[in-house]
Amino acid sequence: MAGREANGAEERNLVTFCVIDCPFICEVHGKFTTDALKEIEEQFVEEPPDDLEYNVATVTYRCNFFTGQYDGFGRCEIAPYWEIMEVSRTVFE
Repeated sequence: MAGREANGAEERNLVTFCVIDCPFICEVHGKFTTDALKEIEEQFVEEPPDDLEYNVATVTYRCNFFTGQYDGFGRCEIAPYWEIMEVSRTVFE
């Protein structure tokens, strides 16, 4: 699926969230499908970072897709998910 492939250029797999009130994606660098962005946003909203302070405006993450782990019979052992790693954040002064 386009947008889920590791293309070796991780600096292009960046997603920025505006975290004022209700978090939403406000900037994207890389090739992501709309379905992939929806999955990333849902994962972020369901499991927000614990350390977001009141003065944080945006947070940028590197997003890479983990395809999951399956046994020899094709049964899913670890479900696929997005690895979301913080790269930077901006704060209000």
